[in-house]
Amino acid sequence: MLVEDARKLAFKHTVKATSIDQGSISFPDHKVYGIYYTIDGNAASSVQFYLTDSVKNYMRGALYFNSEPRLDSIRPVLNFVKQDVGVMIKSFRWK
Repeated sequence: MLVEDARKLAFKHTVKATSIDQGSISFPDHKVYGIYYTIDGNAASSVQFYLTDSVKNYMRGALYFNSEPRLDSIRPVLNFVKQDVGVMIKSFRWK
C-alpha cells in the first residue's frame, strides 16, 4: 500500500511535468530497496523516492519548492539536491 501511495504521489505531477522517470534502488547487502522518481519540468516536486527493507521498514522522501517552480531558476539547486539525495540513498542503512 505505501509503495503504491508513493507512485501515486509522484505521478500527481503529470499535469506540469514534461517527463517522469523512475529508477530501481537495490542494495541487497544492506537490505535497501526502492524507487527513485525524477520529475522534469515546472512541477512542484522534482525528486521523490522511497526506501524499504521489504519486511517492516519504509521511508519516503520528496523535494518540494515553496514557490512556483521555474526550472531555469532552480536548476543549479536542483542539480545539487539530486546529487546529494543520490549520495544519501547509497549510504542509507537501517538501524
